[in-house]
Amino acid sequence: MKVLLVTSNWAETYGHAVRSMAAAEQLTAAGHEVAVLAPASFRHLFPDGVRFYESVPKPAYIENKLPFFGYHTYEDLIFVSGHADDFHLIDTIERERATIRDFQADLVFADMQFTIAVSAYTEGVRLASIVNWPLHPAHNIELEDLHPGRKLILRRVRNIWNRVLQKYGMPPVEHVCRTLFDHCQLLLVPSCKELEPELLRYEPEAEFVGQLVPSVFKEEPAWFKQWEQTCKEPLVFVYLSSLPFGINSRSTFEMMYGVFEKNPVRAVFAIGKYNSAFLDHPLKSREERIRFEPFVPSETIMAHSSLCITPGSNSMMVSAMRHHVPGLLYPDTYERNFNAFCMERAGLGIVCGEDDLGRERFESLLHEGLAGKSTEISLRIQNQLTDLEKTPRLVRLLESAARGGVTS
Repeated sequence: MKVLLVTSNWAETYGHAVRSMAAAEQLTAAGHEVAVLAPASFRHLFPDGVRFYESVPKPAYIENKLPFFGYHTYEDLIFVSGHADDFHLIDTIERERATIRDFQADLVFADMQFTIAVSAYTEGVRLASIVNWPLHPAHNIELEDLHPGRKLILRRVRNIWNRVLQKYGMPPVEHVCRTLFDHCQLLLVPSCKELEPELLRYEPEAEFVGQLVPSVFKEEPAWFKQWEQTCKEPLVFVYLSSLPFGINSRSTFEMMYGVFEKNPVRAVFAIGKYNSAFLDHPLKSREERIRFEPFVPSETIMAHSSLCITPGSNSMMVSAMRHHVPGLLYPDTYERNFNAFCMERAGLGIVCGEDDLGRERFESLLHEGLAGKSTEISLRIQNQLTDLEKTPRLVRLLESAARGGVTS
């Protein structure tokens, strides 16, 4: 089977690449031929045996002076990322179609790439996609009526997409995310049922496959082995993502560093690959117990952590739940707000905001988070994720989808 993996070319964040890396690893181990269509910056993440195609570059984010009313759904991100332009959408689709033809794919497996629904439909290739509850058109739908100006922007975005859909002979949509939910033969969720019951109510056929993480994220680096022997304080895992706002700022990092220096903890800062706030930072600490790493094997670190501090990305949320690690969560988008809610609902998360970034308040939250304990719900989630890990389903589901059906 020839499987084309397609990562988002409108977000270009590490999470999309990581899941594709895991899928490539599992598929090649099963003897399948794999290619990936992704931003050029992801090329080094995939081994030589995986054929790499470069996607159309992501446009720049919209300027701040343009009207915008908050991150509430994926349509907002489509707007601010510049993925609502006829010419860019058509260029993206044509690059995808050419790649499908050149690779002669039997199946396309996408990670939240909306245009691929058009490309796969036009080329007559079956399509599987990563989805989650925040991706669903019903998520936060009530907010449209609360922001009339935003509703006008969304109407404009949908009109642009519907013009493109019409060009390729596809029916119009009332929400851009419907392109995936209406045209995928297989919906895959990288978590478990206990974590996202909301999605199941709308998409009962969605298949939960648990955490998708490549083996490189499970390896124990030499520095960590030595560190574990010499430093015994509780470990705090901090992830600052690539999005240019919220907790990911330089000032927040400096505040946290100061608090960690004063308290008997170890800390690892994982800096998002595209976080420009740290381009000029030497990534060296004044103390051995505080480290900065441009790449952190997240599964290894999480398994040894007593607390995680993150914006609430999906992969970090699932990893924390898998290892029973309490979290201080500073969500910076609507999706991460939902992920933070999932951890809070399970009793393993404290959802924080800008008012919680003061030094004294943060220090208080640090101690509260370190005292967090497992709950009955978090244990059920951990058991479900562990069971999915013991019996991987991803390859079998993709093989079935390529043949024209899906078997659980």
